[in-house]
Parts: sequence; C-alpha cells; structure tokens
Amino acid sequence: MKYFILAAFFSVYIGEAQNAPTIVLGDSLKNSQILLYQTPEQMEQTAVEMATNNQFVYVTAGNMTGSLSKFEVFYKSHLMEEYGIRYKFFGCMLMPHEANYMTAMNDQIKKRYGADFIQAERAKAKEIFLKQS
Repeated sequence: MKYFILAAFFSVYIGEAQNAPTIVLGDSLKNSQILLYQTPEQMEQTAVEMATNNQFVYVTAGNMTGSLSKFEVFYKSHLMEEYGIRYKFFGCMLMPHEANYMTAMNDQIKKRYGADFIQAERAKAKEIFLKQS
C-alpha cells in the first residue's frame, strides 16, 4: 500500500513538473527567470533571447563550502562593473535545469566575448585583486 501511495505522489509531482513553473534566481538575477524543467534546447533559446537583450550571466558551480571566496566576490563585481555580466553561483550539486542554464548562458558569453574570455578576465581580475590586497 505504501508503494501505491508513493507512486501516486510521484505521478502528481511529475505531472506538475511538466507545467514548467518559473523560478527567480537570486537578488542579482531578479529580472531573469528560467523554467525549472526546460530542455537543453529550450534553455539555449532562453539564453539566446537574454543575450540578444545584453543580459549575460556567468554561471559557475563546484564549491564545496557553498559560499564565495573573497576573490570570487571581487570577480563577481569586476564582471558586472566592466561588462555588465551578472554572476550566478551554484553549489557542488547541480540539478539538471541548473546545468542546462549554466551551459547555455556560458556558451552565449563565449559567443559574444570569445572562447577564452572567462579565463582571461579571471587572470586580469586576479592581478587587480592581489594588488589591492
């Protein structure tokens, strides 16, 4: 009986998930909404539309602590001040929609600014950060 109840619960959950509710990603991204259950193709289209409107978001992941280092906070403000690029950080455990969002948005930054833009800007920001420290 408990398996029947669990199956019924997950059936409702999956059915609701297909309605694609929207979420807002943090204060710094209050104007950019994404669909929770977009396919990679749909997410790519969303990213293209945002890039067309000069709404770029650099998305990164993988920090075990779940918080940004002092340099990452500096780098976040550097990208915003110099290029108007917002910065979104996901922890080390990515959900599929987060991975789609990260891939799609970072691909748009590479198309606009070049494949090595993020690494080059990170190195530039690191030099500035170390001089200020």
